[in-house]
Amino acid sequence: MENEIDNYKMKLDSLRNKIPFTVNLATILIISSFYLGVLNFLLIKYTKFNDSNVINIISIIGMTLLMTICCLIPFFMRKGKNWARLIYLILVAPGLIFYIFSIILNFRLNVILGSVSTMQYILQLIGFILLLMKDTNDWFKDIKALKNFTIKNTETSHNKPISAVNGVPFLG
Repeated sequence: MENEIDNYKMKLDSLRNKIPFTVNLATILIISSFYLGVLNFLLIKYTKFNDSNVINIISIIGMTLLMTICCLIPFFMRKGKNWARLIYLILVAPGLIFYIFSIILNFRLNVILGSVSTMQYILQLIGFILLLMKDTNDWFKDIKALKNFTIKNTETSHNKPISAVNGVPFLG
């Protein structure tokens, strides 16, 4: 039993360490896009609006929380968590359609602001496409299949969930 768990851990770690180029590049582009989003936020804030201090504090706190969440999504994608990929795809798909209008407005405000918005859009679009490619889908499916196969075999052959065996937590 212990040997099966060790074998499972080795296979899962090996699969997670062999991140496909598409996932690797997509996560780098997504994180870069988020940093451009911060720059874009600051440029918009200081070129268009002259808010009160309360609104400035609220917007900075909101942006900090949003950036934290947005940077965690690529981290979990690299760990093989398909739910993180799905959340990103669901949240970004509508934004990609309507962001074009924002780019046009940003160019009217400032050429630099429009350029940063355009770069951010391109990075998000490429990351989005990379996360839909065959290599990416196969990698996430392989991780899920390995988890499901190991859990079913371990639970049926020993009547214990894998997370309870020898105090070793499940790597899910």
